[in-house]
Amino acid sequence: MQGNENKILFLYPSTKVFSTMKRWIFLLISVLSVLPSSAHTMKEVFSEMPDSILPYIIKNRRLDCIDFIENNMKAEVENELNGKSELLSLTDSTLEMRLSSISTLRMRLFSLPITDATTHVTADIECILFEKIIDTPEKQSFPRLFTIDWKELKESEENANAWKVIRQYITTSESIKLF
Repeated sequence: MQGNENKILFLYPSTKVFSTMKRWIFLLISVLSVLPSSAHTMKEVFSEMPDSILPYIIKNRRLDCIDFIENNMKAEVENELNGKSELLSLTDSTLEMRLSSISTLRMRLFSLPITDATTHVTADIECILFEKIIDTPEKQSFPRLFTIDWKELKESEENANAWKVIRQYITTSESIKLF
């Protein structure tokens, strides 16, 4: 019987090994909890967009559109100009919305190189391309670039590389004239 007891005890790690494993697991959990959460989704970005950026589709109407499209319904709402706007598509990184009979909104999440104006350090940050397209015989695009917390990134020397990427994306995605 004593031979069997030794075999059973041999299967369990020693107290020292168990203690070291607990430390590593604790360290791993601590590191993972400090890491940033996953990237934002377009659903989050669109629902948190300030009303001042697109004043004729207020937050409640945007949330209605999201609910409709998630339930496979036509995502059409009355806008603040007494017209109809319709969310046409919504993915984790893109959005397309018919604002009126002659204008469309396209939004896309990008990771772009942005240079900090004070430190002059360039880093990739998550950005939002907000592009209004006017449907004329020659489509016209009016792009704006925002940080994930909706601070506008005007075209400047610091973020010229980001704007270069955006302009290339826009001109290759459709034949539209940029303004």
